[in-house]
Amino acid sequence: MKRRLKAYKKTVSIVNETAIELYQGLGSKSKGFLMESNDKENGRYTFMGVEPEEIVQSEKDSLVITKCDGTREVRKGNPLKLLKEYYDEFEVVKEDGELEFMGGLVGSLGYDYIRYTEILPDDNPEEIGIETIQLMLATKFIAIDHMAETFTAVVLAEDSEEGKRIALEEAQNLIDRARSGCGNECEKENEKNAEINKDIDDDLDGVILRQ
Repeated sequence: MKRRLKAYKKTVSIVNETAIELYQGLGSKSKGFLMESNDKENGRYTFMGVEPEEIVQSEKDSLVITKCDGTREVRKGNPLKLLKEYYDEFEVVKEDGELEFMGGLVGSLGYDYIRYTEILPDDNPEEIGIETIQLMLATKFIAIDHMAETFTAVVLAEDSEEGKRIALEEAQNLIDRARSGCGNECEKENEKNAEINKDIDDDLDGVILRQ
């Protein structure tokens, strides 16, 4: 059965935060990812997230899925086929005009990935101890738009009113955590935003905060 999730988001203006400061606020020492473009001319977006819902790794002739509570599911077989099956378990609902990346799998596939489809010599010793498939399931993350000078917290949750409520609360929590990594100017802006938006319903556009 497919895991149907909807992308919910909140967007705020950038004050003077840098991507590194926001990532430090999220918790840079936790498992996570930072895909950075540092200016408007060379790359519009930066994506970052920590505390993935699941870690997906190959392990010889199997695919291992480690959940955030530490439990492990081992699926035996060709890791390439198993990864495709895992990917197909998800359906993400998003609005028209959204970014192409609205959560999902982030990570790396090693050069030996080709061995899942072709029989090749395998005489080289394993020296670094990294599995061929190293992915994390990102269901909450931040996207920085360097051109619009905003950053958006995106959370995937159930496509329901309760799911929306929980996701928007978590999105605000992500924003607050990210801004905890910068200085006093961000704190002042947070206080200002809270005052402006305290009486605005989540379903309406705010002055700075919008969905």
